Amino acid sequence: MPPIVDIHAHVFNHACLPIEGIVRARLLGAHVPGKTASFAAELLRRLVDILGELDGSVIRTTSDPDDDLERIARRVSDAFISGIEGDQDRYELLADIHVFLNRGDMETTISPNETGAAPQGTFSDEQIHGLIYDFFKELVKDCENGIRYLCFIFALLAPVERLWKRLQDEYKSYNVDVDLFVHLMMDMQPAYDEGSFCHHPAPKEPTAPPALDYGEQILQVARLTWQAHGKLAGFVAFDPRRSQALETVKHALDLGLVGVKIYPSMGFRPYDRRYRNNLKSFYEYCSQERVPVLAHCAAGEFQPFPGYGTYSNPGGNDAQGWDRVLESHPRLILCFAHTGEGHNVNFKGPCPKKHEKPVDYPGWYDACEAWFHTDSCWAPRILALCLEYEHTYCDLSFLPEIGSDTAKAEQVRKHLSCVLTSPDGPRFGRRLMYGCDWHMPEVIGRVGSVYSTFRSYFENSALQRYAPGFFGGNAVRFLNLGRRVERLRETLPNRSDDIDATLDRWEDLASRAALLPAEAARSGSAQTAALPTTAHGLQAEQGAPPRCQAVEPRCWASNGACLSPGAGGEGADPPLSA
Repeated sequence: MPPIVDIHAHVFNHACLPIEGIVRARLLGAHVPGKTASFAAELLRRLVDILGELDGSVIRTTSDPDDDLERIARRVSDAFISGIEGDQDRYELLADIHVFLNRGDMETTISPNETGAAPQGTFSDEQIHGLIYDFFKELVKDCENGIRYLCFIFALLAPVERLWKRLQDEYKSYNVDVDLFVHLMMDMQPAYDEGSFCHHPAPKEPTAPPALDYGEQILQVARLTWQAHGKLAGFVAFDPRRSQALETVKHALDLGLVGVKIYPSMGFRPYDRRYRNNLKSFYEYCSQERVPVLAHCAAGEFQPFPGYGTYSNPGGNDAQGWDRVLESHPRLILCFAHTGEGHNVNFKGPCPKKHEKPVDYPGWYDACEAWFHTDSCWAPRILALCLEYEHTYCDLSFLPEIGSDTAKAEQVRKHLSCVLTSPDGPRFGRRLMYGCDWHMPEVIGRVGSVYSTFRSYFENSALQRYAPGFFGGNAVRFLNLGRRVERLRETLPNRSDDIDATLDRWEDLASRAALLPAEAARSGSAQTAALPTTAHGLQAEQGAPPRCQAVEPRCWASNGACLSPGAGGEGADPPLSA
């Protein structure tokens, strides 16, 4: 039976997040005095520590920010109130939140008595809820996506083992047995320590690190990997600003992780001139050792400062961009995560001017015209790179609305059909991969419906043959699992039963993927044919899905010429001389 692989998921918890950095830089912003921002960050960190664990399965974002704020405040305050009796730490935190908000309408003083058994005064549950609600409202009032950050933090309030079980349970509720989940680590701390070079200077003192040291996070992933007996594989995060960044990657791979996640939106270009030596060494190592690299490639998500998402821009013939990386390291096994996503709104570059307005970044939720008649749509350029370079892949993760929004689901279906029924469809069929991007707030509770919607796309007779590759076969090839198993058997001679069970399962997955029929000659073995270039629109052929006829040659040139200068926004960094 063909394997099922979720190539893009996360099971790290709140202890892995630099909460102070998120509050100071992303929620409150540079206009809030440092002491005030640090105080707010300390309060949120204490609230997280006091709660310890929360059923985050109900904490997710919707299209109504006011409702989201009320819902998360209610969920957190209910958990807070349930353990308040006799807990002096909770009373002291409420008192400090009161000070932070400077609420003048409180009729009583929030403080513990000498024994800590009860507060001085009587407070209803609604008063405490109101205090927490107002605290959250103050944190997010100047941040467009602030509620999303709060949801993210509180959804992660659980041990990693509990989060790992929740992820599996979401699929099981739809009777889906996933063979392998790929857990992607994130490393956000360097971004907040560095600060933004334009609007948000580096803090005078380093921001408080995550509760769990980064080295311990790697060990945690390795332990969880072996305990999962082959159902989970980990990717270590790489940030070129960390000292000994490459050595950390090598150490993680020796412990049993199978690949590397790189997140340019944290504040660096894929071939950034400031960190060129570290990046070059990293790409050389991964190319030589055949280590798969997964790169965030969407203008949105968790950027630490406004506009930083554009650092992930895939095109533009930029000397610091992915095209230059692949030109210099053509054997790099690289996956462009998200393939531009559904739709994003962001600034044109990482240093927006004071009164600059964000712009749209069209994606899979948008019409063909938006794909090929704007310079800010990333998907065509990502797909073109997949045709040009033999070892390049892309995943379609973080499209959470296709499970509930019929119009968006239909648009994604049209794009997918357009790509897979083009003359290059068989080659694309070997590069596209399924992923969900759990536990992003929008994805929690929606994994099953998203997976089912993707399955429905491949029920069409013209696309059925690509389903085994999309849902698992391509991911196993991208992961290079067979080679990883061989290496780990060599580097881990004294293996536990858990490790042996894991390696045996991965070896079986590699064997099952190898049995899948090859839908096309290997990429790069033939001249790429251009997609049709006739009139605009989608034309339905009898017995086949709609095919896109609105494609301009400049977007699909076989030699990569489609990556026109400036693609992805006017704010792209100027190219370096060769």
